[in-house]
Order: sequence, then structure tokens, then C-alpha cells
Amino acid sequence: MIFVYAITLGISSGVTGLFARQALGEQGYVPGLTPGLMVACGVAATYAGLQLLYVGLVRFTWPTKTNWPLLGECLSHGAVAAFLPYLARFDVNWPHPALNDFESLIYFAAFAGIHATLKLVGFYAILRSESGPRAWNVAWMASGMPLLLAGFIMFEVWAGSVEKARPKAPEEVQTYRVGTAYASARALPEGSVLTTNATASIGECLMIGCANPPETALEDALEVAYLTIEMRGDTTTQFSGSIDLAAGEWSYLQIPAEDVPRKMTTCVVRWSTEKESKWRKAVGVLPVLTSDRTLLIDGPHVRRMQGNESNPSLVLIVVDGLGADRVSSMGSAKGTTPNLERIGAAALTYPLTYAPAPEAAASCMTLLTGVSPLRHGYLGDRAGPLPKELKTISEALRGERYATAAFTEGEGWGDLVHGRGFERGFDTFDDGYIAEPPAASVQLDPNAPGPAMGSSETLSKARRWFDAHKDTNYFLLVRLTDLRNPRSRELHARSLLPDLASATPSALYNAAVQYLDREVGQFIGHVRNAQGAKTCIVVTSTRGSYLPDDTVLADWSLRVPFVLSAPGVTAAKRSELTGLEDVASTLARMMHVTLGPYASTADLINAPVSREPISMVGNPLMLSIRNAKLRLVWSTQREPFTMRAVGPPAAAALYDLTNVRAGAPMRDISSRSPQATKNWTDKLDQYFIMQCEGWQTAAAP
Repeated sequence: MIFVYAITLGISSGVTGLFARQALGEQGYVPGLTPGLMVACGVAATYAGLQLLYVGLVRFTWPTKTNWPLLGECLSHGAVAAFLPYLARFDVNWPHPALNDFESLIYFAAFAGIHATLKLVGFYAILRSESGPRAWNVAWMASGMPLLLAGFIMFEVWAGSVEKARPKAPEEVQTYRVGTAYASARALPEGSVLTTNATASIGECLMIGCANPPETALEDALEVAYLTIEMRGDTTTQFSGSIDLAAGEWSYLQIPAEDVPRKMTTCVVRWSTEKESKWRKAVGVLPVLTSDRTLLIDGPHVRRMQGNESNPSLVLIVVDGLGADRVSSMGSAKGTTPNLERIGAAALTYPLTYAPAPEAAASCMTLLTGVSPLRHGYLGDRAGPLPKELKTISEALRGERYATAAFTEGEGWGDLVHGRGFERGFDTFDDGYIAEPPAASVQLDPNAPGPAMGSSETLSKARRWFDAHKDTNYFLLVRLTDLRNPRSRELHARSLLPDLASATPSALYNAAVQYLDREVGQFIGHVRNAQGAKTCIVVTSTRGSYLPDDTVLADWSLRVPFVLSAPGVTAAKRSELTGLEDVASTLARMMHVTLGPYASTADLINAPVSREPISMVGNPLMLSIRNAKLRLVWSTQREPFTMRAVGPPAAAALYDLTNVRAGAPMRDISSRSPQATKNWTDKLDQYFIMQCEGWQTAAAP
């Protein structure tokens, strides 16, 4: 009988091993020959060892004189016949299609039921048998232990081979453009595991951005992905969630702060096209998926949750071409900006803010760094590079675990585009601009809403990003350029002017300003509705009017609005002169971060302002300086940055701002005020030399 038992045990062990190999293979746990052998042999050895251990324990407790009770055990081994249809891949028409997903479990349940029933028969036979000696029964248990040890070793080899066969997650991040937005991400194959160092403490969450790779065909693009994030710290927690993937955009998943363990040090991310079942998590070994799908993963990033008013979030809205003279509360009598006027009534405003140059790139980089264009390197035809010693406010805030994003419309104008240095410090950088609707989308009904385009589409993208990040501390830069585009100005004016054909260029421009004021007002209202007054909102411009589109040093091209609405900031309309570099330093102080060593130190909120704004343009460089009464314009006759002379020194022109008449040319009074002219010319010369030498030192290899 022992010989029969050994044969049936061997056969049943082998069949059970084959069943396990096939069942686990269908779930992705057998990626090759070696894992298959280890699973089959490991399960077979474990099964045999458990059977021997069971018989030894039972017969040691109730010793029998003969081996005939083993007949019940031999019959129980025959229960593996329930596995044969599954191993033969016999097609069964189950009563419900959902049962197909549980086919292996159904066969296993059938085996377990038959096996347990016959085990009871064998156990009853042992109880009814004549008692015998115990000593020999120890051999049953002793023979089972090596088999269990062998099974354990084979399972270890199997787990290791599964990990070796798993698709590798890339270690280095790369920059990917999805739609019009750039982000640094990894292309993560389905089934791979990304392990990163990520330290987090109380009050911090995780943000993960996801997108289909840009080369993915539309019909192959994923609509939803299921992510599992394991966070290891003083405890280990696991978060599972789905993310809807928008076409041509980055989508975001937030892991709430309450799910992040204290003192987190490591984060493990994986994803799949199907929701991960609980039993897979319990196995402790992840399957190896053979899918050829890849998902872009931006992050995980540790981000600070929205907290008290001492660390507000920041929204910076820059409207190209919105001169202060076009703003209702700052000099315009046309009523073009009612929304901005309403916001400004409860905010700090500076109507006499001056751009460092009538150029978008120069002014925007000054807004981000707080330094002169001659120091940061963006002026005229020169587009950087931005010296490494300079720090943008986006870099400073990202270092404080703020989420950061910029929507610049730079692609439409070739200025604030990715790769020029403006992307420094931004998690997401979108430079797209759709100036004209596609021909195929032209509406036949003039009253029907048109396709998203221009600055309206930019604000829509910024709104979607805000909605995904509104629970975190964030910095959002939105630059709008529709006023720069004559075609956009005309399109916006259609709904506001009764007679477009007879409208003057100035009327068209004002109508476009009114349209953008409405769009910006709605966007700010959306932010306020979501967060109340916890966010700092700034509205300004890079230059004055684009009507005419000239880069000259004049008040209409340099004077820009500055509106600051922030928690704890008293509403006031200040009459001091200031520059955009002072805006950067003020925001840095308010956000409790520091900029580079050469940034402005002005504080427009808490301290008196004493500035004579300096602006510049052209090659050879022309400089301008002014106060409340006088303005001096001086052509240096030297190239910017290199200071190479291109002609003889030119005389400066001094203008009296207190004696300006509308439509009349300004008169040069330098001959009547030679000392004032000399003092300001010397100051500009020193400024020019100091800034250029600083840039040359920083740009030197």
C-alpha cells in the first residue's frame, strides 16, 4: 500500500504543479521557461511535502497497525482529475460569461471539495483502525520536510526570475511634449515598477502627471490608467486610483496628505490598463505583463498642501500689450476693464509701473528673476542663456515644494518657448498658441460658439491645470498675447462693436482689451470661488499698447498696470514709480523665498518706494530713465552686453513731463538743464557698464 501511495502522490503532485504553472501563467506570473519550471516543481514539492506531513501527524497522533487506511489518502490524490479539463484547455460553456475570468478558481474549488471529502474518508479509516507503534510514523514527517524546503527554494528562484523578466523602468527623466505642454517624465512600460526617493512630512501630498506618449496613434491611446503607489516611511501605505487621460494633455492624480506616511523616503509606482485585484496585491509578487503599452509618468512629486495665508499660492497673469493707459482705473476713460477695476478696488495697485523694455521676452524674464535685461541676457535678438547664478521665482517656489506651471503662448511669437530658459523651475511648460481656428471648424451659424483658440484656449488649459492642483501650493504663470495679434483683435471686437467696418484701430484695440478683461475676470473668479482669498493674484503686462507696434522708449509702450490682490495686503492705489523687477522681489518676499544675488530688493507692499525706472531698447542700445517730472533718453552708441562702440557718443535728450500736451511733440530741454542731463547720463553709463560686465562674467565659460 505504501508503494501505491507513493505512485498516486507523485502523479497528483505533478498534476497539481502543472495546474499551478498554467493558472499562474495566464495571470502573467510565468514569463519564461525557468519561472515555469520553478512554479511547477515548487508547487509539486510543496504539495507532496504537505501530504506527507499530514499523514505523519495524523498517524503519529492515532497510530495504526496496518497501512490499509492509506487507501483513503490514495483516493484523495485522485481529486487532481478535476484539473484535467483545465489542463487540456477544454472549452466549457459557463452559465455566465463572467465565470470565464474565474475558470481556474472553479477547477481548484472542485479539486479542493473532492480532495477534502476523500481526506475525511481516510481520516475516518485511521480512527477505526487497530492501534500500532508510533515510532515509524516520524519517518513520514521527516520525508516531508526536505520537500517543503525544496519548494521554498524553488519559490525564491521563481520570484527572482519574475523580477528579472519584468520590463525595466527608465532611471533618467526626459522632456516630453504632449499636445503643447512640456514636462519631465519617464516612459513607463506597463508592468514595470518605478522606485524613486521621495521624502515627505506631515501636510504634504504626492502629485503624479500622466499622458499617452506623443507618438501614440489616436486609436491606440489609453483613456484610463490604473495606478498603484506604494509609499514607504515609518509605515508602508498603498494608494490605488484611476486617472482619466485627456487627449493631447497631461492629466494629474493627487495622493492626499492623509495617505502619505510620516517620514516617507521611498515611493514605488506601477500602472496597468486594468484595475489591480486584491489577491494580486496579497501575493506579494507582481505579474509580468507582456503589453507593449507605455505611459508617461511625471513624478511622483512631493507637494505642499494649501495651508495658511502666510504661504499663499500665486497666480501671475501677464497680458501683452495691456498698457496702463488702457485700464479704466489707471488713465482710460473708455471703461474697457470693468473686471480688472473691480479686482483693483480691493487690491494694491501701482499705475506708474514701467517695463524694462517694450519686449515680451525681456520683461517676462525680469518678472521672473528681478534683474535687468542686461543682466539676464534677454533683449532684442539675444535670447539668453540665463546665467546659472540667477534664480527664477519658479525655481525658488518649486524648491519649496510648490507645483509650478506656465502657459506662455510663446510658440505663436517665437519668444517664450521651451528651450530658451523660460521653462526653468516649471513642472509644466505650455508654449502653444492657436491664433486662427482650423478651416474645418468654421461655424455656419454665426451665433454658435466657435472653436477654442487664442488666449481663451490658453485660459481654459490653465483652468484645467489649476483644478488639478488647487489643493496644493502652486505657482501659475499665464501670459496672454491676443492684443498683439491684429486678427484676434478683430475677432474679439465683432461681438462688442456694432459697426466693425467703421471702427478705428484704437476702437478695435479697446474692444479686444474689453474681451480679455472679461476672460481674465472669469478666470480669476474661478480661482476665487475655489479658494477664497488664499491665493495671491497679480495682473500686469510686459509692455504698453501694440498700437502702433513699435519698440520705442515712450510712455505708451512702457507704462504697464500692476495689480496685486493677496491675503493680508491692504488695498491702496500708490502713486510712486516702480519697475517690473520690483514686482519679482515683492512676490519673493511675500512667498518667503529668495532670488539671485543681483535681484531687486524692493518691497512694494510694506516699504516706501523710491525708484527711477530704467528702460532700454535697440542695438545700439538706447536707455531711458525717469522720475515723476523728467525723462531722459540716451543712445549709448554701443552694443548691448558686449559694449562694443558702433558710433560716436550721442547727446541725451531730456523731457519735461509736467508740460506735455496731447498730440504735441515733446521738447528736448537738455540745453536748459545741463547738470540734470549730465547726472542722469552718468548714472545710465555706470548702470550700463555694471550690468554688462556682470552678464559677461556670468556668461563666461
